[in-house]
Amino acid sequence: MDKKSTDIFIEIIRFLTHIDIGTVVGDTFVTTKKIMKESKELGMEYIGKLRKNIIVEYFGKKVKVEELFRMDFSEDKLKLRTVNGIEFRLSAKIVNISDVGKVKIVAVFME
Repeated sequence: MDKKSTDIFIEIIRFLTHIDIGTVVGDTFVTTKKIMKESKELGMEYIGKLRKNIIVEYFGKKVKVEELFRMDFSEDKLKLRTVNGIEFRLSAKIVNISDVGKVKIVAVFME
């Protein structure tokens, strides 16, 4: 039986706990609820890129991630930042993701 990429990534995360790495980084391909939950249960920080259409709970209301940050970026209330000549804005929120729990998500809007 072939293993799914998610299961292989979880095996890697479990291995990393033995070498005390502390943080795992993944892209949208491996950023799944299963992987986020496993990382959290193992006491590891997970940094990954979420799909825009993932549903999160924010103050008891279910909303897509892209809608959650829409007002933040439609107003010029966020400070413009520059790194290596690239301008962007950041916004962060603590949300609940079902089967994972509380997580901090950060949205980046490139100018």
